[in-house]
Amino acid sequence: MDALLKVEDLHVNFKTPFGMAKVLNGVSLYIKPQEIVSLVGETGCGKSITAKSILDVLPETSIISGKISLKDKDFLSIGKKERRTLIRSRIGYIPQNPMTSLNPVFTIGEVFFDLIKWHGKEIVPWRAYRKWKRHIKEERDIAIELLKKVHLPQPEDVLSKYPTQLSGGMRQRVLIAMSMIGNREFLIADEPTTALDVTIQKGIVELIKEKVEEERLSVLYITHNLGVAKYLSNRIYVMYAGDIVEFGPSESLLRNPLHPYTQGLLNSIPKLVKTGFSGIPGRLPSYITPPEGCRFSPRCPKSMEICNNIKPPLKEVEEGHFVRCHLYGKDN
Repeated sequence: MDALLKVEDLHVNFKTPFGMAKVLNGVSLYIKPQEIVSLVGETGCGKSITAKSILDVLPETSIISGKISLKDKDFLSIGKKERRTLIRSRIGYIPQNPMTSLNPVFTIGEVFFDLIKWHGKEIVPWRAYRKWKRHIKEERDIAIELLKKVHLPQPEDVLSKYPTQLSGGMRQRVLIAMSMIGNREFLIADEPTTALDVTIQKGIVELIKEKVEEERLSVLYITHNLGVAKYLSNRIYVMYAGDIVEFGPSESLLRNPLHPYTQGLLNSIPKLVKTGFSGIPGRLPSYITPPEGCRFSPRCPKSMEICNNIKPPLKEVEEGHFVRCHLYGKDN
C-alpha cells in the first residue's frame, strides 16, 4: 500500500483529576497521495484529537503511543524539534473556528508575513537564506498571490484589516490561504465550515476541493456532515468514542452502511420526503471508564453479550470496505 500518511494503533490517554481518560483506542488509518479521506462521527468522538496527534499539538497531560508516519518517516520516533519542523513544513492545517484561530490584535498581513518568513527559514538552510531571500518575491506579494488563489476580493485591503473586520467566510478563506504557505504535501481540515451559513459552507467546500486538485494535495477532512464527506472524499472512516468502527470507499459505505452506529448516523439526518427521523439514544461513554468490549454496545440496538466483553476485530465485508462489529463474524 503506497500511503502518504499512515496512522497505526494510535492510543491517546489524558491524565485527569478523576483518573486516566482513554480517548483514542487503537486508531489506524491511511491516506494515499492525492487522496481525500473523511473522518466522520458525532461531537466528542475523538476526531480532533486524532488531528492534533498528527500535528503534535496535544497538551502535556497526554500519553501517546503507536505510529504516525509521513512517507515512512515515523514522527513519534524522532526528536521533538525535528518532528515539529517536519510537520509544520509539510502539513497544512485549517482549524474549525476562524475567529478563535486568528489573533484579534494582529492584522491579517502581520500574521501572514511572519508565517512566510518562518517557512522560508525552515525550508532553506540558514546560511543560504539571505541569498535566497533576494531572489523571492516580497512577503506582501506572496501573501496577495495566495489570497487571490482563494478568491478573496481586494486582497491588498484584506492584509491591513483585523480579523474582527472580516466576515466568517472571509476569515476561513484567509486560513485556507495560510495553509498553502510552504511546500505542503498534506492538509488537515478540521470541520472548516463550522458556524458558517449554508451558502458560505458550500463555497468553502468547493474552494477546498479546487485547491486540493490544483496543488495535488492529500487531505484528511474532519466533519460530522456525511453529505460533505460523500461529496469530497474518496474514502470515509467512521469513528465512535475513539474507535474506527467502519471504513471504506465513500459510495460503498454510504450505500450499504454496516455498523449500527453508521446506520444510526444516516438515520439521524432529516429527510425532505419523510415526516420524521430517528436519532441515536444515549450518549458517548465516559473515557475514564469506557466499556470493555465494543464502546458502542450500551447504545446499540443490536448489542449481544459478546459485545460487552470483547472488542470486535475489523472484518472486510466488501472490497476495501471494513467493519468492526460482532454481527459480521467468520460466517458472514
